[in-house]
Amino acid sequence: VNRDLGGGRWVELPTGGFRPVAEDQRVSCAQLEVLAEASAARAVPLEDKAGSSMAPVRTLALQVLANAEGKFSAAACALSVEGEKCPGARAIWMLRQENEAAAMAKDPAGDDWCEVNIEVYDPSRAEAAKIFISNDEPSLLDHLGQTLELLDADIVLVYDVPQCIRGLLGQRCLAKAGSALARGLGRRLGSEVKLTAKSGEVSGIAGRLVFDLQKQVEKEHRLVDYSLGSLLEHFCQQPLPELREAALSQLRALRPRAFAQHVLRQAEASLAIFDRLAYLYHFVEMARVTGCPLT
Repeated sequence: VNRDLGGGRWVELPTGGFRPVAEDQRVSCAQLEVLAEASAARAVPLEDKAGSSMAPVRTLALQVLANAEGKFSAAACALSVEGEKCPGARAIWMLRQENEAAAMAKDPAGDDWCEVNIEVYDPSRAEAAKIFISNDEPSLLDHLGQTLELLDADIVLVYDVPQCIRGLLGQRCLAKAGSALARGLGRRLGSEVKLTAKSGEVSGIAGRLVFDLQKQVEKEHRLVDYSLGSLLEHFCQQPLPELREAALSQLRALRPRAFAQHVLRQAEASLAIFDRLAYLYHFVEMARVTGCPLT
């Protein structure tokens, strides 16, 4: 309090007031980790242009679909960096089921799965969304976690947090410390991510703000329907079809490319609503006024 340190504020460390942490001593997967005395930190005054500016916050919208048994089926993410007009990275992951793999083995040329292009992902280039497909669920989820860690979002934006995390963690509702998923969801290396089945509470995600879009909209707006498609149409005047499990299964079987685009469209819809309602600006300004952290 005496040093005017608070949420949403820029902090300055003087030259020589900090030292980088050695690679074998790091406790996080943050891009930069340093050690510094708390007394050396100085809050940049809000009256200064730099002090009142918005940081290049990285917001990652994440959408996960599970099948009727609750097992992982597909996921998509869309990254947005505050202050950048160019769209961020986008990626889609699809788990190929046994019957789909068998169908392709019998008739590779006639299987519509071959229309989905599998490309190497390069986050340094502004490219079209990348699609990653695998028959092996653990390897696909590991790749997803590694990509999330690479994108290193500050805010993980999810329409329905318990549903999303449950689709990633599976029946055990646990990602062990040091695993690819745990490192992708949180920045602290020694933390395991856990979902409490009854309450839907998620624990262990440290270093990133997990934003539950549906819950926040329900708090602030009185609407008849809080489905993702209804929210997108209400706030952004954009259509998004709401497909039931049977329709999704049929779409996946007959038109896998359209299914992949639908999952990505859901992630982008969350991002569009988040931007439309200016949640980032509101929460940062509230944190600066109250001095409380964004969480």
